[in-house]
Amino acid sequence: MKFRIISLILIASAFLLNGCVTDGDPRISKIRMEVNPAPEMRGAGEHMTSDYQVRLSGGLNAGPSKKMEVDDVYHNGRSVDFAYSLEYGFVNAAAELALKKNIFMVNTGVGINNGLYTFASLGLNTSHFEIGFSGGVWMNHRDYDCEGDMTVTSMLVFNEVKEYSHHSNNGTSVIYGGYAGAYLGDFGLEISASTYEGDMELEDVPFSPRVYTLYASGSYRLNDHWRVRLGSVGVHGENFDKRYWSGFGGVSYWL
Repeated sequence: MKFRIISLILIASAFLLNGCVTDGDPRISKIRMEVNPAPEMRGAGEHMTSDYQVRLSGGLNAGPSKKMEVDDVYHNGRSVDFAYSLEYGFVNAAAELALKKNIFMVNTGVGINNGLYTFASLGLNTSHFEIGFSGGVWMNHRDYDCEGDMTVTSMLVFNEVKEYSHHSNNGTSVIYGGYAGAYLGDFGLEISASTYEGDMELEDVPFSPRVYTLYASGSYRLNDHWRVRLGSVGVHGENFDKRYWSGFGGVSYWL
């Protein structure tokens, strides 16, 4: 009987110490967030003469890393030491299906560029130019770190302040934008622009970094299947000190 009473006391004590603990909301003091150029969402890049085509493409990107401090960011009344880290993925690849009826074209695809993305575009494709708009979802593989503290309250300990930290490698963003292109013979010019809002993963932060990406490229058709491209990528965003440029090159194969 005495053993049962002691056991009940121990269980009740453990419940009081562990079961009645309430974690308060974290107060963030430091955030480091990687941002990347959005994946390219484009049209056909040439005059489509068939009802549907499949395109496989891949390429390489090259650009410098850049760190940017951001002022006047607050979380739960506390000033946050916030900084971007602009980084580039070196490899990109995509598989796309283009459908055309008269001059109207729909292009859908999935690809890899700093994570997995899927997109769809709708536009006009004529003998010498194309124009349209696009949208997609990007499971962005990037680093995100935040630090701070939080208040823990229990029945025995009140207002104990503990360190808080959070790290993740993936965020989800919605991308939308538009594209245009012109082509004559085997030569083509393309431009596309898009924007997305970085996934902050925290509530009560009155700042969500919006990033703008611009792709501009020239291409040459080698034969009925292969096309090569060279171009540049411009990235700008909220609280960026300027637009940053990088280069890319790639090939496309039409099945």
